[in-house]
Amino acid sequence: MHILLTYLLKLSISLAAVYLFYWLLLRRLTFYRWNRYYLLGYAAACFFLPLLNIYQWLDQNDSNNAVLLQLPRVDQITEGAVQLESWTAGTWLVTAFIAGVIVMLGRMAVQYVSLFRLRSRAVLLATDNLRIYEVQQPIIPFSFGSSVFINTSRHQEAELKEIIKHEMVHVRERHTIDMVFAELLVALNWYNPFAWLLRHAIRQNLEFIADEGVLAHGIDRRQYQYLLLKVVGQQQFSMANHLNISALKNRINMMNTIRSARVHLVKFAFVLPVIAVLLLAFRREPQKNTTKENQAPAIVTLTVADTLPQHRMPPPNEKGYILTIADNIGECVVIIKDRQGKLIRALTLEDWNKDSNAFESQYGKIPPPPPAPVPPTPPGAPAPVVVLDGVRNDKYVVVPDQPAQPAQPAGLAAPVQEVRIAPVPPRPPRPAKAPKLPANVSMIIIKDNSTATVTLKNGKKENYDLSKPDQRAQFEKKYGRIEAPEPVELAEPVVSITANAPTTPLYIIDGKEADAATVRALDPHSIDRIEVFKDAEAAKTYGEKGKNGVIKLTTKTIN
Repeated sequence: MHILLTYLLKLSISLAAVYLFYWLLLRRLTFYRWNRYYLLGYAAACFFLPLLNIYQWLDQNDSNNAVLLQLPRVDQITEGAVQLESWTAGTWLVTAFIAGVIVMLGRMAVQYVSLFRLRSRAVLLATDNLRIYEVQQPIIPFSFGSSVFINTSRHQEAELKEIIKHEMVHVRERHTIDMVFAELLVALNWYNPFAWLLRHAIRQNLEFIADEGVLAHGIDRRQYQYLLLKVVGQQQFSMANHLNISALKNRINMMNTIRSARVHLVKFAFVLPVIAVLLLAFRREPQKNTTKENQAPAIVTLTVADTLPQHRMPPPNEKGYILTIADNIGECVVIIKDRQGKLIRALTLEDWNKDSNAFESQYGKIPPPPPAPVPPTPPGAPAPVVVLDGVRNDKYVVVPDQPAQPAQPAGLAAPVQEVRIAPVPPRPPRPAKAPKLPANVSMIIIKDNSTATVTLKNGKKENYDLSKPDQRAQFEKKYGRIEAPEPVELAEPVVSITANAPTTPLYIIDGKEADAATVRALDPHSIDRIEVFKDAEAAKTYGEKGKNGVIKLTTKTIN
């Protein structure tokens, strides 16, 4: 809604600027046709000025602007079902605007119907480029489209000639277009007084043009002005061009005014700065990325922190609800959602515990809290973990059998974690060597030694399925034999054990003590299993030597 209200505000400002410019600089000029183009053109342009953004022409938008997402606080979530948003002041304003537009458009429709009824009861006197209708009602002579409506019984023959000349100017210059536009302008901007003033200025200027056209045919100025005085006060239709639609005094003054010098046409150019000011005022300045180079982005702390990962929704419980616990600035909140993830209710954990039996019977039990995070290692305490690096050339990698254990207090022996070795997938074979390119070939691509794509220099391509003997033979006949890939040399594996602790564990190979060098000299293929003992279990089994942990290796038995 606020977008429409903003647009209407900018439209009102534009119409006010157009009218004030006309009233201050152009109103007294006798360039009536120039004034007509100004009033019609710039009033129509006002509907588009609020939609233009000059920053799209002057500046390049920063493509690295940060995207900011705002999450609501838990205490802003209402209990019960989601309710419809209440009507705001902006909603009422938009509703009033639309209602006013409907009323004004209905008023225009009534005027059109009245005009067509009048024509249906009128008598057609002449049919040519100008259709003249005689009516019986006491009306002011007027024209609409190419039709002129007149009451011949109220005017003398000489007056009728002047009246018809006046209305012929309206018909010839299609002034009905200006009249309809003026009515639409006030219908869409009924709340804006400047729209009504522009409507009056448009209609008055059209009469100035018609008066100028009549006097140009040699009609006596004073006699014509007496005719205007005679028709004042008669019935009129607001949708049509009337003989005295504007203030009679202004029309007579403009007829007696000396024609403006052509040098005053330069005043019309002054409207360009006005348009430029409006465009600058209506611009939408893009948000600049104020983060300096090499500056770390700001850390945004979210108010709502769910106990479950954001990317994974837990399954519904036996009651069909999803229950989670969130932290709202130190206060635990129970969030209840349905199977589709739609919020049903949110209440504090304290309120839940007051009547937990009733809530559990309705929504199910609260999920257990997540496991406590691993505490950080105290300063100065060793955090040794024995890691079997595998072998060189990345043939083997170390995969832990269980999660890491919590850090031990300072001063205790380094814990040893049981590990196993898993072979790394073998490297893919080297691709086959491409044959020597002929003169007409730009490129040959051999993929997985099974397909070949030949790109000729003329742009054409040839595809071969090398798994099929006939296509392979055809390819090798034209481009040569495909050489087999070179064998991949594998290095012999070497066992490497690394510990992060300052102490060295006890190594046992097939029941005998061994040092680290003996362990590294073992062939990994000869190892059957690895056992790790730590803490009290190691000290109990191996005494003082096992206080730093024991790694027991058993080799394979060769029959």
